[in-house]
Amino acid sequence: MLDDILKNAILILKTLEDNGYEAYMVGGFPRDYVLGIKSDDIDITTNAIPSEVQRIFPNNFFKSIKFQTVTVVMNSYTYEVTTYRTESNYKDHRHPYTKVSTSLKSDIRRRDFTINALCMDKELNIIDYTNGLNDIKNKVIKTVGSPDVRFFEDALRMFRAFRFVSKLNFKIDIETYQAIKKNAHLVKYISKERVKEELIKMLNAPYFEEALPQLIESKILSEYKEIEHALSYLYARYRKVDLILLLSLATFFKGSICEELILSKRERKLLEKIYEYTKLLTSRSFSRESLLDLDIEAFDYSFELMNLLDNLTYNKDDVLDLYYSLPIKSIRDLAVNGMDIKKVFKIKDSPQIGEMLKRALTLVIHSRIDNNAHEIIEELKKEYNG
Repeated sequence: MLDDILKNAILILKTLEDNGYEAYMVGGFPRDYVLGIKSDDIDITTNAIPSEVQRIFPNNFFKSIKFQTVTVVMNSYTYEVTTYRTESNYKDHRHPYTKVSTSLKSDIRRRDFTINALCMDKELNIIDYTNGLNDIKNKVIKTVGSPDVRFFEDALRMFRAFRFVSKLNFKIDIETYQAIKKNAHLVKYISKERVKEELIKMLNAPYFEEALPQLIESKILSEYKEIEHALSYLYARYRKVDLILLLSLATFFKGSICEELILSKRERKLLEKIYEYTKLLTSRSFSRESLLDLDIEAFDYSFELMNLLDNLTYNKDDVLDLYYSLPIKSIRDLAVNGMDIKKVFKIKDSPQIGEMLKRALTLVIHSRIDNNAHEIIEELKKEYNG
């Protein structure tokens, strides 16, 4: 039984054919279909030019003039429909000059790996011009044509090779792997954003452990020494990690925040907190004060990192029990604030106000007094008025 996403893709193919054009599903979906892997992303290639695709499917929007792509909406499902094209004269080893083609074969020959160069027609028949089916059978990742040419054209393809190892547990063809090692220096032309995207996909894939040895050996991360160091450590004692934990490991080794990738504000803040907690854990200086305003996500990551480093100095549950036992969790929870201090003690803005609030906070979280405004004020009067 066909699922809805495939049914609607077939409807697009039939509609294009009814209007006199060729159309096929292409790329990752035919590969995953052959492998029996469920996929929710179907790309379509056709010899219809974008203006014709838009005429045939009114419910659309033009996604990319450069790549001749129209996004077609069919019964609430979206599909990228791209005109056959050829690519040449790659700029900075990433961005090609593209030209419309009338030939499916020429479109296929521009693709990266044979396993991604399969096409599927509306009857679900596979069209294979690059021996991709055989490579799928043999679980091999091989470039379409010369690997040196493919990687020189687009250096990101080297990362994609390891991503498919991580996803499918395939082996990289020997010639293809040697070309990756030879062209590893081209990684400097790839944006940090794209490297980050590929790393996330690899780390989230089920077979990253299998990809890791060759990923390190290939030297494609030579521009990312801190991350390469962290991955080398990970390989020696493998445990599954996500990007934040990997960057936390790199940060720990560096002694400051790893900034080799573009970080969002949230990611930077999270890494800073993880590093702060990790330093407290390694110095065995977790205290009630350090648990105030606890960032639970960063706290969890810090314990994961310490476990990865085989350096657990605290029992996580014991620390959490202490945190949940605190009468208040933040200075903002105090029953008094700066205005109360100024009013009672008749003082103007002064560092002493902050000092008094911190003292009150210490007294409350150590349960020496209750978080009660009257009790706090009376205790502060004793200490500050003699």
